[in-house]
Amino acid sequence: MPTAVHIHQRGELRIYDGTLTTPQYIVLPYVQPDGAFPVGRPRPEFILRLNRGVADGYTHYTPGDDSPVASPLPVTFTLWLDEQMAIAVQMALGNPHHLTPWAVGATTFVDAAGTGSVLKNGLGNDFPVPQVTHDPLHRRINAEWLWFSSVPGALDHGYRHEEIYVAPDQLRITAGDPVAMAVTYQIFGNIEPITAFTAGADVTPFY
Repeated sequence: MPTAVHIHQRGELRIYDGTLTTPQYIVLPYVQPDGAFPVGRPRPEFILRLNRGVADGYTHYTPGDDSPVASPLPVTFTLWLDEQMAIAVQMALGNPHHLTPWAVGATTFVDAAGTGSVLKNGLGNDFPVPQVTHDPLHRRINAEWLWFSSVPGALDHGYRHEEIYVAPDQLRITAGDPVAMAVTYQIFGNIEPITAFTAGADVTPFY
């Protein structure tokens, strides 16, 4: 029986805003992306406890603090875009120039901060995604990466990153044709495996 063999090399990155009912997104197709990211959030460290310094049947582990669970995780990748699309992508990645309204093409984006799924602490209990309350210019978005298999509509696989933040100094552009854009974002929310994109409204600008 013939078997399908595929290599995850072609797919899409979608950048979503924080609209809860029908989120707005822009589409960025890719081939052989250079992005690298973890497939899940870390857990607290395990601290070994001995019985008065002796390893015996009473030896056990206790959890460390929950800092690794709640801390943001970095993701870095590179995009090659034409000049006009590069402007739209800059704005979609968190409005680095703090313009009002937060416009991506002709669409106003909504902050995703506080809209993601809850996280799990070291005891397995839910807690909300931490917020940066002292910085009103800290705007978050969601991102979904999906790799397409050689079987159309089947075996696609990817990840959803919730409540990500791109600091303005972590969005770097090299002028040229096409424009090279190096992006580093921090994942504050959940990392979830997906087999299809979240439904929403495609607002990708066309120039």
